[in-house]
Amino acid sequence: MQKSLRTIVFLTLAVVLLAAGITVAFSVRKTRHAIMSMMERDAISLANILVEGARQVYESQRYAVTLRRSELMPLTRLSDPEVILTKGRTAKVRAVIVLDSTGKVRSIHGLTRPKEEQFLAKLSEYIDIEELKSNVAFIGLDPDFPSPSGPYGMAFASDDSIFVVFVEPPFCQEAGIGQLVRKLAQSPAVRYIILQDTSGVIAASKDVKKVKSILADDFLRSVFSTKTPQSRLTTFLDEQVFELAYPFPKLGEFSGIIRIGLPLAEYKDVMNLSRLVIILGLFLAILTVIVTIVLLSTAARLMRLRQEHERLVHLRALSELAASVAHQIRNPLNSIAIAFQRLAAEFKPEDNIEEYEKIINVGLSEAKRVDKIIREFISLTGSISAVKNEVPTREFISKLCDRASQLAQAKSVAFECDIPRDIPETILIDDEKLGHAVENILANSFDAVETGGTVRLSVRKAKRMLVLTIFNTGQPLNKEIAEKIFQPYASLKGKGAGMGLFYAQQVVLAHNGTIDVRNTSNGVAFDVKIPI
Repeated sequence: MQKSLRTIVFLTLAVVLLAAGITVAFSVRKTRHAIMSMMERDAISLANILVEGARQVYESQRYAVTLRRSELMPLTRLSDPEVILTKGRTAKVRAVIVLDSTGKVRSIHGLTRPKEEQFLAKLSEYIDIEELKSNVAFIGLDPDFPSPSGPYGMAFASDDSIFVVFVEPPFCQEAGIGQLVRKLAQSPAVRYIILQDTSGVIAASKDVKKVKSILADDFLRSVFSTKTPQSRLTTFLDEQVFELAYPFPKLGEFSGIIRIGLPLAEYKDVMNLSRLVIILGLFLAILTVIVTIVLLSTAARLMRLRQEHERLVHLRALSELAASVAHQIRNPLNSIAIAFQRLAAEFKPEDNIEEYEKIINVGLSEAKRVDKIIREFISLTGSISAVKNEVPTREFISKLCDRASQLAQAKSVAFECDIPRDIPETILIDDEKLGHAVENILANSFDAVETGGTVRLSVRKAKRMLVLTIFNTGQPLNKEIAEKIFQPYASLKGKGAGMGLFYAQQVVLAHNGTIDVRNTSNGVAFDVKIPI
């Protein structure tokens, strides 16, 4: 009987040990998979920030190059270098070099730089002199692939001479994609960032010295051909890292992949701890199971906290990136707008006047649109705080309704404003920021309805809250869009930076209020609740 009992206890203990071992091994495997998935999401989030930043830089550079080309074209009708210098001030012409038909320099007007002098010495290698007799050759001003370092200008033939015109850079050379890569790679949570295509490395963080080409690496070649993100464990500077290879969208003539390396220190710590738990679990079955359950619960909580922390870090990196790019773009953008205004006021072509004026108007309009996007970026680079004052409630709402009525008239949309009598006389708010936030919601509502639709702003008091409801008769939102509508870059309009509703949410939160979106039977409604 005792022997049989010992056998039963032994078998029971063996089963428990085996079950504990399997449970712990499975838990470690799940933990490893969860950590790897979290690292992959973090890397993808970082890659998306880089892609969006690169797109903003590329679009601004492309716009600046296109504008500079249009400013230079009228100069091809001139044959006096001094006149070209004078007329070319708007295009920021710095030097005009006159060459004979063989490419030999006849005269230099203005100041040249070493890089431009080197270009002139090898002119025949870059430009076909014979083709200049019928075509204009632009130097470093390709809209689809702007030169990051110059020189910039154009070459054209007039009579028996060749004119080479050098201009100031059309955009800020310190705000390129390489600068974005280096800024993002400064985070201690990132080992390296590499941007490369099949021809080689386009930009990389400072520790990167030598990397495999895409075609020489089966993993990279698969990502490049399938356009699908993939991850792996690899070695960088004798350290094992987690690497994400992310397809980079086509910008002009460039398309390739982004490689982001993340350190594995935390991953190794967790895995070493898990192995220790497995060993202990083989000897202390019941205790191991209990400890494993506790560890799994703790690990899940830590991963949730880490995900939230990383999300905030990425938003901060986005803010710093937006501020850096926006401030560096804004000065040349103002110069571009001034240049268009001067062209419109001081220069009139002899023919194609309507087309010329259309180009000027489009340029000014696009410059204003880009400036608006930049101002949205700058407004979000820091935390939003509310400077509250006692504001007459009815007067505040009436001003919003007046501005909305004007916008509704311009868009041929009906607008209704409902202000009941029982609302509080005053409310403690930052009227400028809250007004801007509500106007952003109204603007989105006007964009969501077709001509003849309706937008309504209504106000009511609910307990200790003032509720502003902005309703529109647009299409209902699906669940996925509704969950992301207050996130950055969640624009549904195909234009703008997607920051309007994100800004509105931050302002409402700064007032200790809430903002929600919901579908109704005949449209969509936003509810903004502000404490009275």
